[in-house]
Amino acid sequence: MDAVALLSMLRERDVKVWLEDGRLKVNAPAGAIDADLKAKLADAKAELLAYLERAEAMRRASSYLVPIKPDGKRRPLFALSGHGGDVYALLPMARALHPEQPVFGVQPPGLDGSAPLETIADLARFEIEQIRSVQRKGPYFLVGHCAGGTIAYEAAQQLLAAGETVGLLGLIGAPFPVMFRRTPQACVYVARHARALTAGSWADRGEYVRGKLNRRLSDPETPPEGSAEALGRRRRVEAATVVAAAAYAPKSYAGELHLFMTAEGWHGPSRWRRLARTARDHAIPGLGVDERLLAPNVAPLASALQRALDEANRSDAA
Repeated sequence: MDAVALLSMLRERDVKVWLEDGRLKVNAPAGAIDADLKAKLADAKAELLAYLERAEAMRRASSYLVPIKPDGKRRPLFALSGHGGDVYALLPMARALHPEQPVFGVQPPGLDGSAPLETIADLARFEIEQIRSVQRKGPYFLVGHCAGGTIAYEAAQQLLAAGETVGLLGLIGAPFPVMFRRTPQACVYVARHARALTAGSWADRGEYVRGKLNRRLSDPETPPEGSAEALGRRRRVEAATVVAAAAYAPKSYAGELHLFMTAEGWHGPSRWRRLARTARDHAIPGLGVDERLLAPNVAPLASALQRALDEANRSDAA
């Protein structure tokens, strides 16, 4: 019997179960706990403790920790957002994972109007605090998308330095930090448009230019009422995070690094590989990483991540 079903049975018998100083406490009316229920409680004690600890942690959790997919018995996966702080871009991927795999998104400060943090070390330190509000001890499972990959990498380094265990570190479409500098970004921008303007027929090229112009002209000069402030906060977070990532100099990583990249060479995966003790590539050819995160296209990415999580869970159990 799982923890949810057992707690439901206990409520029916007016048996109260709670945590106190990390220990399971039970209060029951006379005769409410028979031999069979006592045996069930003994068998499920560890699962009940884990369930109640997670429920308490979620109750205490700050707004920086987003329960993208909070339910499930497995060790949670913590997804660190890209430079815009939007963890909801990872929602389709989270939903495509195993039904028992919880996923929590971790957002940086600044989206709520507070000052954005200006270094990757500070961002990682802050986001570790949010993670530990749900999971006190490792092994920790971390993934980061785009600039969130750089933050996840530094978070893993800080956790290892603190004596913790990182069971999984995955980078999803995460450019190597130097790629966030102005010159590489400009080269990528020019190359992307150049490919579109030299491929296909003249009609295709004309359609591409018209599409870009139409999108630019259709963008309102002022955001919808009530969203201007939120948009401004997000842009400040984006700008600060990109600057922080561009200035970050990653050091060698003593663990295993999982690279969930696309065929886009500008991510610089070879640079990430050189830093890790071991690195594993999960090839996901075809669409760009942003398209791969969309619900209709997310299955290959989710399957690759799920295989890595399954292996990490087996190692954890062993």
